This record gives sequence, structure tokens and C-alpha cells, in this order.
Amino acid sequence: MRSAVCPSCGKPVEFDSQPVPPRLIWCPICHKLFPRPSSVVSDSPQAAAAPRSSVTLSGAQVNLLQAMFAGDAWRKFREGRKAEISWADACQFWSLTEKMSVEELRARPARVLKDLEDIDVRMGSRMLNKNAVLSDGRSVPREDVGTLLDTHAFLERRFSNHLRCFDR
Repeated sequence: MRSAVCPSCGKPVEFDSQPVPPRLIWCPICHKLFPRPSSVVSDSPQAAAAPRSSVTLSGAQVNLLQAMFAGDAWRKFREGRKAEISWADACQFWSLTEKMSVEELRARPARVLKDLEDIDVRMGSRMLNKNAVLSDGRSVPREDVGTLLDTHAFLERRFSNHLRCFDR
């Protein structure tokens, strides 16, 4: 029997006969799933090609992340320069344009939040520490998605008066 140590409770867990996906191990002591160590994952070429800790995102999700990472709002937020974030930076973050209808302008920040939350959920629990690999080759850790969610919340608070103008 092969075994691994559960990262949550530290107890050894045998996993050869477990009815869970082959890349996961179920700990019967703490009742949690954790990734199987890479040294005992399948030796097939397909398993070697896809890293254990990566997540595949849809094209729209990849485009959203690439646009946000290219923008100034996220960069300034990460660098602690929150006071320098402008309304133009927020518009770029949410992809607001002057050609949008009022209904689109009202709905866009909420849609961006939902998309970011979907990406966050898709990347799994914080214990699994998964990354998403974008089409440009960039590996995005879950912490960066969390920072985008924090940036979104900050922008909503900071520019709440601007956003309320769309409600009239």
C-alpha cells in the first residue's frame, strides 16, 4: 500500500484503494481532500504534460484576467498606491466604455465581480494552491485573483458616487 501524509492533520493516509479522482487523496481522519504528491501521480505522458496544480479557464476568463493585469488599477493597488488610482483606471479595470448603454454601465462591475468569483471558485480551495495558465504563458496564482477581488471591492467603495450616477 502507498501512503502520503495529510497536510491538514499530519497523519499518514493509504490511498491505493480510495474511490476518489486519481490526483486526490481523501483523509478519513480530518475528512478533507488533498492533492496526491507528484511523485506518486500517474506516469502517463498526459499527466506529465498538464501540471497537477493548473486550472484551465475559458477564453473569456483568460481575456478578463489579461486585461485586468495589463491595467493600472491592479498594479497601483498591489504597490500600495491606492490614492493614485483614478476613475479612468477603474473604468479600464471594469472595461467601461463611453459607448455602453446605461444598463450595461450599471451591470458591468457586478458582472466583473461574478466572473472573478467564478475564477476563484474554479481555482479550488486555498489548500490546493492551484494556478491558472493564461494563453500568453503567464501562470496566475490564486493569490493574484484574490488581489483582483480586493481591488474590485476597493474600487467599488472609492468610486461609489460615480457608480451611483448610473442609477439615476
